Amino acid sequence: MNIIAEKIEQYLISDTTEINSLEDILELIFLVIDDLPFGVSINRIMINQFGEPSDYKFLYVNKEIEKFFNKSRSELIGKRYSDFFEITEQEKKEIKQYGRISLKGGTYRFEVLDEVKDQWFQYVIFSPLKEIFVITLIDVTDNKKLQLNFAEIIKNLETQLISRTTRLQETIESLQIEISERKFVEQQLLEAREELQVLLKNEQKIRELKEKFLNILVKEFRDPLTVIKTSVDLLKIIQKRSKVEMSTEIFDRMEKSINLLVDSMENVHLIAEEEIKTNIDIYEFDLISACNEVIEDVKAFDEYQHQIYFKHNLPTLKCNTDKIIIQAILRILLKNACQYSSPDKPVILEIAFVDAFLHLKVQDFGVGIPDNELPLIFEPLYRASNAANIFGSGLGLSIVRKYVEMLNADVHIISKVEEGSQFIIALEKDNC
Repeated sequence: MNIIAEKIEQYLISDTTEINSLEDILELIFLVIDDLPFGVSINRIMINQFGEPSDYKFLYVNKEIEKFFNKSRSELIGKRYSDFFEITEQEKKEIKQYGRISLKGGTYRFEVLDEVKDQWFQYVIFSPLKEIFVITLIDVTDNKKLQLNFAEIIKNLETQLISRTTRLQETIESLQIEISERKFVEQQLLEAREELQVLLKNEQKIRELKEKFLNILVKEFRDPLTVIKTSVDLLKIIQKRSKVEMSTEIFDRMEKSINLLVDSMENVHLIAEEEIKTNIDIYEFDLISACNEVIEDVKAFDEYQHQIYFKHNLPTLKCNTDKIIIQAILRILLKNACQYSSPDKPVILEIAFVDAFLHLKVQDFGVGIPDNELPLIFEPLYRASNAANIFGSGLGLSIVRKYVEMLNADVHIISKVEEGSQFIIALEKDNC
């Protein structure tokens, strides 16, 4: 009989079983965490005499962490990382990140190749309470190998595609010159058709590989997310039935991190499943009301951390365009504005008429975008260099660009590093 399942069943189903102490809660928490299919390490940051994070102490490790370090739990718990390993320059930088997260909150994610084990590992670090941080360690070797193989296959196919396209163009030019020679032309046309069929097949193969890769990527993220969210929900149920009062800060911070991951995965899912709208549905609607609906959605998603101001001087504004696409564009831009600026900074949505255009402006006062990277931010999966430590998929703005093109509109960006960004969607005034 599974002892863990038996204990959880007693506390969740039985009407007579009660949790009377913090020790009971911790026992259940660690029973759940210990058998998770990925590594979990709970640690405390250590500050040196200069007030800088310099090391950390193991407070708890599950079975997967024991396997990773090849050391028993009794050997690790209570010891510092430096008791076992020499801290390299790279690890010093990582420990500073751990310190920032454990003192201020947030999430830090990166992938590392362990050359000794010949495995790729994904690290996700978050802090449930001050000075304490949690490391989750997931083996992503299979997914990483698939990415590398996919890139090599795409490179080879693109090389073949360019070569054959060039030859096809040369054939067409030759046909135009020698069109008087009918038999020769017929033969060349036949070969050209065959070449064109090969090109179409290769293009289809590239699309299928891309779809397969994105679907696998979505699954690789969704599986561990499902495990983490289920564990959090289970612990919340246990905590509610307990007589011991516990701060909800741990659950709130974990849920916020999970929601950010889920939102990014939704953007990946849109592209993987080709669920982006491909047609325009034009009908009349009130733009002011549509904007207010989006603002309320984003505030709830952001857990009301940011003040979102809506600047306009009209009670209503009738528009004839696609409401769903307009709201999707504003939702992505407002979420990004909240994600890339601190809670004490406002976010502004403004409606203004400029010449023959209606401008929808989304302004934040966050990290900004480097000048040399502005032309790249609408590319799928591209993320600015100063946003590496802020979680995101790099897909939202590529969806915005596609929707803006469908509306026959324009998007403009004004941005300065550490001062913020302003995105302007310019629609023809005749539609509003």
